[in-house]
Amino acid sequence: MAYFLSILLDVSGYFPNEKSASCAEKIIKVKNNNVKLFAAFSLFKNDKVADNSDLEEVAADLGNAEKLLRLLERIDQTKYYPVKYAKQEWIARSNLCNWLTHPSELGGLPDEIELLGTLDKDGFVNYLYKFKSNINDFYSKKGWMFGLSGGYEKDSFSSNSTGWTFSGFDPVSEDFFKQADSQIEMIKNYWKQRAEQMENQELGVEG
Repeated sequence: MAYFLSILLDVSGYFPNEKSASCAEKIIKVKNNNVKLFAAFSLFKNDKVADNSDLEEVAADLGNAEKLLRLLERIDQTKYYPVKYAKQEWIARSNLCNWLTHPSELGGLPDEIELLGTLDKDGFVNYLYKFKSNINDFYSKKGWMFGLSGGYEKDSFSSNSTGWTFSGFDPVSEDFFKQADSQIEMIKNYWKQRAEQMENQELGVEG
């Protein structure tokens, strides 16, 4: 039910009117942060401001914190992002959590996640994390695993990144800065190869 409500609210946001605004004002009180997210979006599109208490509930949820900022960026209303959670590290943490929820990855949010530190690479800031998951026996036996979110422009508050976010679900190394650097280089090479493949396809060259 929550999934269909989210879709309805997302679509209604593109057709602002009093009826959709009234609907969003009621639905945003539902105790589901994904629904709250799209209800807030619908309200903003109707030139109404969602209550800060509702926005705080969404921003406090690592599964939706980054999504909320991205939606507010789309409508140039980032000033309404709750101050309590308006930190780049929190967005980076949410970004990694969202990456982990993909069915081809962890398939859900981690049970624990902690910041290890940051790494500057090519002028961008990367946030390094360790996380645990009890989603199944395979992952629970791994203990603390390493993950990275980034890279972000320095001194920024944005959902935009270089796309280096990744985890190989490896144990956290004693030298996790070196572990992060190697992971970033791997991701950069991957995207470089993808770009070359696409270019070759456009030119009709077999690679």
